Amino acid sequence: MNYGHAVDLVHSDAGLSVSLRDGDVWDPLDTVIELTWARELG
Repeated sequence: MNYGHAVDLVHSDAGLSVSLRDGDVWDPLDTVIELTWARELG
């Protein structure tokens, strides 16, 4: 499994979705996603 790398986050009218890389494993019972949000100041 790969940990700690960036993935694509896509916003649409349906909400947010995350695209995993080839080889990433999604365990529907034990998956944690950490979302770090950066905001530009100015």
